[in-house]
Amino acid sequence: MADAVKRISALETKAAPVSVASALIDRDGQLVLTYSDGSTKELGVVVGKDAEGKPGADGFGFDDLDVIHDGERGFTFRFAKGERVKEFAFVLPVVIDRGVWVEAKEGGYAKGDGVTWGGSFWISQKDENGDKPDGGDGWRLSVKRGRDAKSVKVGVGA
Repeated sequence: MADAVKRISALETKAAPVSVASALIDRDGQLVLTYSDGSTKELGVVVGKDAEGKPGADGFGFDDLDVIHDGERGFTFRFAKGERVKEFAFVLPVVIDRGVWVEAKEGGYAKGDGVTWGGSFWISQKDENGDKPDGGDGWRLSVKRGRDAKSVKVGVGA
């Protein structure tokens, strides 16, 4: 029993483990760690280099940015500064209304194109879609045609 008491008291006297709670670079360029027990430690000045190995060279900024739109779904972010150029192209997944479906449309319809056919609105599910929008796997029904209205007599005394 005495041995168990010694082990328990030894566990109680051990300090709780300490971990890094946060890290920051202060105004002087010093890396400062804050530990879970509230203590801090300065690790020295942080020194680094950019991709060309020139300390202090600026990266791209908003003044170096051009946004190019292709008139449809595509955009390109183009960063240019001197000789350095980086481009990031992307396509937005949006529906574009192409009007009434045309059977012989050159190149077919692109994924995301919307058309009206048979009184309903359909969205193409694939690129170069030349299929008729009638419920096949190339089209998804978005808005179903409603019922026709009842005839109404118009005029005096109707």
